[in-house]
Amino acid sequence: MTAGSNDELVDALVHIGVLRTPSIIDAFRSVDRRNFIWPDMAKFSYQDRPLPLGKTGQTISAPHMVAIMLENMNLNREDTVLEIGTGSGYSAALISKLADKGTTITLERNYDLYLFAVKNLLIFDRVRVIYGDGLLGYPPNAADPIYDVIVFAGSIKAIPEVLFKQIKETGSLMAPLGNVGYQMLTRIRRGTKEELGACTFVPIKSGVE
Repeated sequence: MTAGSNDELVDALVHIGVLRTPSIIDAFRSVDRRNFIWPDMAKFSYQDRPLPLGKTGQTISAPHMVAIMLENMNLNREDTVLEIGTGSGYSAALISKLADKGTTITLERNYDLYLFAVKNLLIFDRVRVIYGDGLLGYPPNAADPIYDVIVFAGSIKAIPEVLFKQIKETGSLMAPLGNVGYQMLTRIRRGTKEELGACTFVPIKSGVE
């Protein structure tokens, strides 16, 4: 799918049925993907595919996959959200539009990407960008139920136990679970696990760089 503008991209995502909820459609219209693309990939901004973020080894996800994740997060306006893997900040910006009376905390372990995301998210006052290891949660290793939603923007084989401790009793966690090259997008609530479809994400790594 190739579009010539952000609105055309949104229209295409609505047409194929991955964008359905009016508030999420509005968020996609108000957050221009072009503003989160690495400069040398700007001409591909409105293509529905992942794009590399410089030489970091990370990507900005395909818009249709971001849409699928947001449609399944069931975000409320007052939610406190933790995102593991900021990337360029695109998903965090969209989340903050939906949780516009809450707080979105996003963690990035790659310092170059952290700086890029901070610049991209300056105008989004409900977002806090943290340089650190997302697999430790935030605050690192805290055992308090802080978050309504925790979402992984990269793949992981298993969820670290500390993150289950940071989810509220009524909260949910979403992650692409599986090995490199193939994962299952999975939503976990207390006592339930739902498989939402196959996907391919760059792995989340531990530590900082």
